[in-house]
Amino acid sequence: MNSLTNVLGRPSNTILVRTLESIPSSSPIDVHVELTSITSLSIRWNPPLESDQNGRIIAYKVNCLGSNESSSIRLLNISSDAKGLHIKSLIENMQYCISVAARTRLGYGPYSQPICVTMSKKKINKRNLRIIFFY
Repeated sequence: MNSLTNVLGRPSNTILVRTLESIPSSSPIDVHVELTSITSLSIRWNPPLESDQNGRIIAYKVNCLGSNESSSIRLLNISSDAKGLHIKSLIENMQYCISVAARTRLGYGPYSQPICVTMSKKKINKRNLRIIFFY
């Protein structure tokens, strides 16, 4: 079968189509976790790629999962303007796994890959001991 190599005539009009809003098809990107003390950490992220947002991002949720349910923290409906947050009062020497998800009006998309950290003096970078605002 021959393939067309030349097109005769003028091209047709372009039609732009917008699909309905959906949940994000990917997670927030560039997720970073830094220990700021033996009981606190900061989390930063960027929104999912624009092509994966599938609507306007209206909120985020963050899971900070400890080794048991009582040491886990789940934060919902974080402002879409936020690019990170600071979590205090964590348990020394406990391992936490942090992941972030974005939300449109139709719901939350997938979580980012978990980043696991142990709350230990050995993991603290002295230059991270500062006040951070994430907007």
